[in-house]
Amino acid sequence: MLISLEPSNRHILHERISDRFNKMIDKDLLINEVKKIRKKWNLNLNLPSMKCIGYRQTWEYIDGLIDRNTLKEKSIIATRQLAKQQLTWLRNMNEKIIIDCLEKNCVQKILNLLKSTF
Repeated sequence: MLISLEPSNRHILHERISDRFNKMIDKDLLINEVKKIRKKWNLNLNLPSMKCIGYRQTWEYIDGLIDRNTLKEKSIIATRQLAKQQLTWLRNMNEKIIIDCLEKNCVQKILNLLKSTF
């Protein structure tokens, strides 16, 4: 059984992506994380691990190549693009059960579905 969690409203998805990144940046969570891993490991921007969304942009921010607002904007855009790619990939999958991940009872729906299947 394939369960696909898909948002019914792309605007709400975009708002949640923006909110999440704004919180991570405003509280310096992502910035501190990247600073710590840069200090601990011998990394550079060419490594696959530094191509993760947010990491590359944060690296550029720490190095003074972009400002904080650009860090947010670039990270949010990259996350939205990834979400769009994932939804396109999911749409092309056959025989799936779609659950709206924006519904408040989403987790309960999944649990009920799993209970009824097993």
